[in-house]
Amino acid sequence: MVFSTIIFLFRFLPITLALYYLAPAKLKNTVLFVCSLVFYCWGEVRFFPVMLALILINYLCGLGLEKCAAKSAARTALLLAALAGSLGMLFYFKYANFVLSSLNALLGTDFAAIQGISTLPLGISFYTFQTLSYTIDVYRGEVKTEHNIIDFGAYVVMFPQLIAGPIVKYRDVSAQLHVYEHRYHLKQIEEGMTLFTFGLAKKVLLADAVGALWTDIIGVADSPSVSFVGLANASTPLVWLGVIAYSLQLYFDFSGYSMMGIGMGKMLGFDFPQNFNYPYISASITEFWRRWHMTLSGWFREYVYIPLGGNRKGLKRQIFNLFVVELLTGIWHGADWNFICWGLYYFVLLALEKLFLLKCKHVFPHLFYRRHRIHQRIKGGHKRHSLLLTDSLQSPDTLRCQEIAPDIRLVKKHIL
Repeated sequence: MVFSTIIFLFRFLPITLALYYLAPAKLKNTVLFVCSLVFYCWGEVRFFPVMLALILINYLCGLGLEKCAAKSAARTALLLAALAGSLGMLFYFKYANFVLSSLNALLGTDFAAIQGISTLPLGISFYTFQTLSYTIDVYRGEVKTEHNIIDFGAYVVMFPQLIAGPIVKYRDVSAQLHVYEHRYHLKQIEEGMTLFTFGLAKKVLLADAVGALWTDIIGVADSPSVSFVGLANASTPLVWLGVIAYSLQLYFDFSGYSMMGIGMGKMLGFDFPQNFNYPYISASITEFWRRWHMTLSGWFREYVYIPLGGNRKGLKRQIFNLFVVELLTGIWHGADWNFICWGLYYFVLLALEKLFLLKCKHVFPHLFYRRHRIHQRIKGGHKRHSLLLTDSLQSPDTLRCQEIAPDIRLVKKHIL
């Protein structure tokens, strides 16, 4: 069930919110859990056991970690069991056939594809990382074990962030999950509705419209009767225009879904982490990944990059750590060699940046000065007024056109 469909907007969401608001305080998590399961099963009910298994594995391992607080070997075994169970299911459904086909191509073998897993379980890449963050944090002693399986299940399958993020760690919402009275207030619901509306506009009015240009250029049509330009007939300027259109479509689509998810989270009384922070104004690749899909970058930084040593063990080790993270990032995005090459491509750019390019800031500081000034002004006082560049609207007051105009003049002044 996609957020922008009629059935979600005018049936599922209103009914769910009504049930949630009318439910007694102690039953709100139960209502959220059941409604989220309905949302999940609407797309692929046959994968319900997969979701249930991941919930049970990490829930039981969390309880075991608490009971074995003084037994280091048992705690390590429970952590490894949670990792094996969660990542094992992700590997089976998402990567097994890719590995078999790659082996067939590389070694000339004839392994048959596994039947029944051509369709990926809805949101498995997202909720696998969420459940793992809970178990790892319990193992580290950074969060308390959740004893109520309904509350834990509500966290895992919470429908606003289930299919497209943001990736919400348990500690981001654990306190709110256990606030039963006055979890939300009218202003928070109003802010959530505003965010949801603008996220929907990003998706429907901007992403879908801009993306139509790219699909027209590459020759993708929904119907044989629909005509298109095609790459063979497109001029070079038109192809570059299509590339720009695809970049904008990708951003508006993904950030729009994230904004809708964050907005619905606010309507339910939860504050999800920001996922996009206008990444296309980044001054470096490093900064880009701090602004693009921030929750995924943060997950890999916290649970892979820093445990490997981060940048604390010298430049060579830092480059190796970046290689591991970017390789895993590419693999996470999809089971295809294109995604792996895409991850390695970004590793090369990051490595070059760490080794050489960032030194240009000291050699040619004037090249970075104007963009730095724009960053500081947008992140400062002007951020609350910007409608065109921001991903989070603070209040309906920001919609006043007279408050947007100064930012437009600011950007034009420093860019032009």
